[in-house]
Amino acid sequence: MTQRGFTLLEILVVVLIIGIVVSLATLAIHDDPAQRARTEVERFGALVTLASQEAVLQSREIAVEFATDGYKFLEFEDGNWSEPKDDMFRARTLPQDMELQISIDGEQVKFESDKDMKGREPPRIYLLSGGEMTPFELTVRNVTGTGSYRVRGDLGGKLAFSG
Repeated sequence: MTQRGFTLLEILVVVLIIGIVVSLATLAIHDDPAQRARTEVERFGALVTLASQEAVLQSREIAVEFATDGYKFLEFEDGNWSEPKDDMFRARTLPQDMELQISIDGEQVKFESDKDMKGREPPRIYLLSGGEMTPFELTVRNVTGTGSYRVRGDLGGKLAFSG
């Protein structure tokens, strides 16, 4: 007579596998505002480093222009600032629940509406062909204040990250 059914060991193995899969899914779905802010700042830092190297290698001037919801790269060409054709340096928008704060040359930037700008230049940092960069401090944080991360750039073009 043959018995049918599962042994206790087989059931425990299946439960263990299901537990591992559910744990991994939970970790993948978990939304950590501090980690997302860190990711955004590290992306910004990597792009600034790349743009700074491009400025030196190509002997051209590059700027990063900021808005309340993101930033874009500009290059100085024929006496004007224009967006580069390279898709790597396209405009970036932060996720809706993130905001950025920036101080340039030690002064906190207050973002103004387009009508209040009245011909003034938007806030920018400059990445020069000699390797210099406008000193800045950029903080990306969750609008609820639960997570933030920061990058500082110095005149010599060095970046330092902190949380």
